[in-house]
Amino acid sequence: RIEALYVDAKSRGKNVGALLVRRFNADAKERGAQISFVDTTSSSAPVFYQKQGYSQIGEIADYPAQGEVYYLYMKWLK
Repeated sequence: RIEALYVDAKSRGKNVGALLVRRFNADAKERGAQISFVDTTSSSAPVFYQKQGYSQIGEIADYPAQGEVYYLYMKWLK
């Protein structure tokens, strides 16, 4: 499970986040993991995780605050 991922604004758009996710998933797979999970909010980057091959498996409206949406994503590590 990816607990936290933050890319500094100066490094965004340079595939830094995508590289971190790929490395995390490769390491997790080597250790025997079959699924990767990540959660985010509407104020974060749900589209980013979709581009990394994650599928949305859940959402909660108005969490963690009014007007926010909490999303849960997963990806099979084939």
